[in-house]
Amino acid sequence: MKNWRYHEAAMDVPFDCLACGACCLHAGGVLLLDQDVARLAAHLGLSEDQVRIRYTHDGEHLRTKGRDDPACVFLDWQRQLAGGTRCTVYEARPQVCRDYPVGGAACLRERKNIGLPTVPQPPGQTPST
Repeated sequence: MKNWRYHEAAMDVPFDCLACGACCLHAGGVLLLDQDVARLAAHLGLSEDQVRIRYTHDGEHLRTKGRDDPACVFLDWQRQLAGGTRCTVYEARPQVCRDYPVGGAACLRERKNIGLPTVPQPPGQTPST
């Protein structure tokens, strides 16, 4: 089942937040709480120290894919083509990702920046820009 979340002040019809990934494109500033690290560690089968070493650049902030790619290290654009979510750790994603205001100003700006519709479409309808 898809997770239809939305920011009520921004829209009446939800975006499918599993199908976009625009908010994950500039994730280098994502601060991981201790609870986030513990959740990721359990999900990935790693120790909390291993998560901090492998997936943060300073022990607290999530790494990006690389110097020339500011996307979240857990973002995988190819997974959706196979019917999955673009977030490889969606079930264990950080709290800031869980709380992201889907449909809010930042969301709509990121969607526009990558050419996605900024007018929400009801489930099952073809998006229009």
